Amino acid sequence: MRNPRFRDRLRYRVDRFFQSGFTFQVFISFSIVVAIIFVYSVLAHFLGVLPGRDFDVDAEDLAAGREPFWPSVRFWWVLTHIFDTYWVERGSLEQFLSIALTLLNYLVFAGLVGLVGSKLAERLERVRRGTSRIVESGHIVILGWSDKVVPIVRQLIAGLDLKGTAIAILSERPMEDIESELRREFGKKQRVRWAIRTGSPTDVSDLRLLSLQTARTIIVLQPGEEVQGDSRVIKSIVTIAHTLGDAASMKGAPSLIAEIEQSAMHAIARAAAHGLCLSIVHPSEYIAKVILQTGRQRGLASVYEELLAYDGSEFYIRRQPGLDGMRWSDVAFAFEDALPVGFLHEGRTTLLPHSAERAAVCPPGASIIALARDQRALDRMSPSAPMVLPTGRRERGAIQPARRLLLLGYDQKIPRMLHETNEYARALGESFTVCLVSPHYARNPVGDTKTPFAGEYAHLDIEVIPRDPLVSGVLESLHPDSFDVIIIIGEHAATETVEDIDTRSIMILLLLHARRREGGGDCAAIAHRQIVVEIHHHETARSRRRSRANTT
Repeated sequence: MRNPRFRDRLRYRVDRFFQSGFTFQVFISFSIVVAIIFVYSVLAHFLGVLPGRDFDVDAEDLAAGREPFWPSVRFWWVLTHIFDTYWVERGSLEQFLSIALTLLNYLVFAGLVGLVGSKLAERLERVRRGTSRIVESGHIVILGWSDKVVPIVRQLIAGLDLKGTAIAILSERPMEDIESELRREFGKKQRVRWAIRTGSPTDVSDLRLLSLQTARTIIVLQPGEEVQGDSRVIKSIVTIAHTLGDAASMKGAPSLIAEIEQSAMHAIARAAAHGLCLSIVHPSEYIAKVILQTGRQRGLASVYEELLAYDGSEFYIRRQPGLDGMRWSDVAFAFEDALPVGFLHEGRTTLLPHSAERAAVCPPGASIIALARDQRALDRMSPSAPMVLPTGRRERGAIQPARRLLLLGYDQKIPRMLHETNEYARALGESFTVCLVSPHYARNPVGDTKTPFAGEYAHLDIEVIPRDPLVSGVLESLHPDSFDVIIIIGEHAATETVEDIDTRSIMILLLLHARRREGGGDCAAIAHRQIVVEIHHHETARSRRRSRANTT
């Protein structure tokens, strides 16, 4: 291989120059301009250039040293020709130097304009990619993107007290897709500011863009597509703790909310937090209990919508000094428009304490947990006489336990629902019947279809039918009118999206309604059955509200 020539070295140096930083490029360009001015000023003095009449200096003045310019008139002659091309010289030497300076002017300043333009384009590209740092305080950070982000943001917007709060979202999803979806859901006029960044929640350099030290709350969501989402969430918690450093244990550190699916991962997640105030949300367990409770109690879905949304009443936790040392029997009736349900003291939550417990007295420094329409209801303390509830025998027509359940669909919530149902049956000393119908049951084997869950649920008589309820004749063969509760579960098949899962659930619901309308005799009894449908996507939930089925 031949030795590099001068042209190769020069080309390499030029490439390194364009790959260097903007500050270095500007410095080199400025140095070139200064060098040109210096060289041409020396050349003008050496050649005895006579400036034109616009400088009001002639040859006699120059010879006598009478020039009203500092440091010299020839320096200003060179400087003005560099920055301005409107000069007409009479002498040949002056004309030649003027043309040369004008050409250098075009070359040098065109390069400077190009550098500035490229830097602006780079800055715009960084903004478009979402890789610039967020400078906010008291903002809310959401790490990850899934179908839960839009409902979470909707509730945050409805529940925020201060306008202008920023919500920062970090996701590996393209920034344009997130912006378009948020714009479609919430429009342009909002009480909050969006700060969307592209990156990984497990990358320290990406998390440093979010100013976590000054954030109010950090929410870590499960990645929607990954099977081992808990591992990724725990990695994010470790990265967050490392990013915060010593600030994690200081007062005023942001609170951390993490979505963990497996109960065995809770202890690991708390250990990974390293002193952060960590709240773990177990969505599958919570949703399983909500679905089952909704099936057992008619109208309970409306209660959940009231409690879990800011449209009506919700739970508040607030410090109330006037309740220190007060007995719980008095605290329960201390508010006119709020219903206390417990208190929080030293990180421990006590719900509905009774007189046999030591916690029956509200300890000093405790925060009250109350159900109210807004925080202003907690300002109105008006102790009243306790309401005496009538006692006696159970009224006629009281809700009976749901002893026969039809589960259409299978996912990770089914074992939890069966566990809760088994506990209900055990408490009553009875045996409940459960029929599980799922075409994807073979993909999630839990036992033989004839005797599934053997020895696991002693008070349940479980039958598994690995068939598709959407296939003609399958739903009719199940005799859904013979069950007390029908629960439709959205099945997470490997090739299905969230919209496909919801569409499948709605189709099963429509078949049940069609059977109710078209059937006669015993089939008409399905109109009085409790039907619960699990909906994942918020848009599907809106369209579903026209039906009479409960939805979670």
